[in-house]
Amino acid sequence: LLSADWVRTSTGTIANPALSGRMALVWFVERDPASGELIQFNHTGDGGSILIVFPKERAVAVRIREMQDREDSLPDFAERAIRLIRSAK
Repeated sequence: LLSADWVRTSTGTIANPALSGRMALVWFVERDPASGELIQFNHTGDGGSILIVFPKERAVAVRIREMQDREDSLPDFAERAIRLIRSAK
């Protein structure tokens, strides 16, 4: 489990301004193209594991997946996660 302090610290500092605000520490940052509003921070690991922080929704989604030679059965994991999170509120 991740503490709220860890999430706040790790997503709050932009590591390299040259990346135009697309990366914070080791996170990739996704913003709404029209408004610039922060949508999510995410990072992927080997085999398709992913950790996504949705700050506005105060939610974290995690997918742990072992390295496999077959096609990813959930390429839209982030979209599914945010729909589920928003429908639960």
